[in-house]
Parts: sequence; C-alpha cells; structure tokens
Amino acid sequence: MEFSILNYTIGINFEVQLYLILTALLGAYLRLIFIHLQKQYFLKTNDKLFVFSILPVTGYIITSVISNDIALSLGMVGALSIVRFRTPIKNPTELVIYFLLITLGIVMNVSVNLALNLVLFITILFIILECYNQLKTNFFKIDPGINNDSSFSLLISTKSQLEKDYESYNLSLSHFSRKDDSTYSYMFSLKEKSDGFGYIESLDKDIVISFSVE
Repeated sequence: MEFSILNYTIGINFEVQLYLILTALLGAYLRLIFIHLQKQYFLKTNDKLFVFSILPVTGYIITSVISNDIALSLGMVGALSIVRFRTPIKNPTELVIYFLLITLGIVMNVSVNLALNLVLFITILFIILECYNQLKTNFFKIDPGINNDSSFSLLISTKSQLEKDYESYNLSLSHFSRKDDSTYSYMFSLKEKSDGFGYIESLDKDIVISFSVE
C-alpha cells in the first residue's frame, strides 16, 4: 500500500509490519517466562514491558538497515557508540536480558525459524531449571539436626527503606546496611522460599533494585 505526502511516496509493507509485531510479541513472551519461571518479579512493571517489546524491534530495524551497506553499518556503529547506560546495572540478570533482547531482534532479521527456536530453547531451559529447583527444595532437605530454623536467606537491595511488615511473611531480619542515600541492603532468614517470593511480590516493584533467594 502506497500514498503520497508532500510529494513523497510512502509505502506500507504489511510483511515488515508482521515481522515487527511478531518480534515485539516474542520479547513480551520472554518477559512472562522470566517472571513466572525465573521468579524475576522486578520485571512486572510497565517500563519493563516496554523494554521487552521495543528493544528486540530496535535490533531488528538496525540490522535491516545496515545489512547491505558496509559504509552505513560503520556509521551506525559510531552513532550507537554514544549511547550509554547512565544508571548502573546492579542486577546481572538485567545485563543478560538486554543482550538477549538485542540478540532476538538480530536473529529475527536473519531467520524467523532460528528466532523461534531460540525462544523455545530458553523456555525449555527455564522449565528444566525450575524443575531442578523444585526437586532440590523437596528432596534435598537440610539435616534436622543442623539449624533447621532458617534454611534460606533472602537478599534485597531497594531504593528506599522497607516497612517492618516482613514478620507477617515469616521473615527474620539478619542484616541491614545503607550504602548511600538511594541504596538499602537487607538480608532475611526464612524457612521456605515461597515466603521470600511472597514478600517480594508484595513490595512496590519500583523500589526493588535486585533480590535473590539462596
């Protein structure tokens, strides 16, 4: 479909639009499996949904533009080199996610089948990891004679100080530190991992920087 604006002919390629929509949907799907299979609850915010949907599309567009033009590709590398993450990434998972989303966009431009297989592989890998965690939780219990009161630790970094309602989730505060005016670190002792994930899910996602249950 083509139409003219100010003597310029603009064409709408429905095949390209379909690829862009599919790329965005695959990114959004990755967000879901990160949340539900890897318990990365900090990804539930709307800005993270935007990142998961747009970043693969950006990678797809860039590789489409520079794929057949060496001079343009070198110029694009120079232009993109000025882009910086001004906010330090405290959670290594975020760095993996950004690389994964950019890779998805690039692979999508090369082969849709390869991109779908990449997403399928990640899904299967996350399912295997989740099954392993469940087996470890159910069958590899700590010996009853060895301090069975606190089997796990919950580590949380936040942007503001937490309210003292963690006791209702069967958490016990083991350590607290304040790195600067915008970073607070907590360590809780807990008997069940589900208590820790339940407490994390109850928090405002905008204040959680990172967390882990060990």
